[in-house]
Amino acid sequence: MQIFSISQLASEAGVNLETIRYYERHGLLPEPHRNGQGHRQYPKEYLHSIRFIKNAQSMGFSLHEISGLVALKMNRHATCNDVRELAHSKCKDIEEKIEQLTKIREYLLLLVETCPGNEASLNECPTIEAFNQVLQT
Repeated sequence: MQIFSISQLASEAGVNLETIRYYERHGLLPEPHRNGQGHRQYPKEYLHSIRFIKNAQSMGFSLHEISGLVALKMNRHATCNDVRELAHSKCKDIEEKIEQLTKIREYLLLLVETCPGNEASLNECPTIEAFNQVLQT
């Protein structure tokens, strides 16, 4: 059985030490066994768990949502359908964000098109004016 120190685990997983400690404090990783000197000892399963967390983050899941996925993973009674529902919900969230970002991009492109781009002062800049109006609403 391969055992890692925290620094070895961090290096293998491509994260820093504080990330591992953060995951432990927030229940994403269980507290590891400690040797006689009090040093954490991590079996290879921790590396797989960190990669699982990082992969889920790359799919847009928040750490809170990942905590739910980890809890499902540990639940003997959980089913694939439970995970499917979480993934489907995340897809809906992503679709909403895409719509919001598309609207923002369209608005910014409109501002860019209406900006004269000359050497006028910022007091005459339509983009700055639009931002001022948005902030006031």
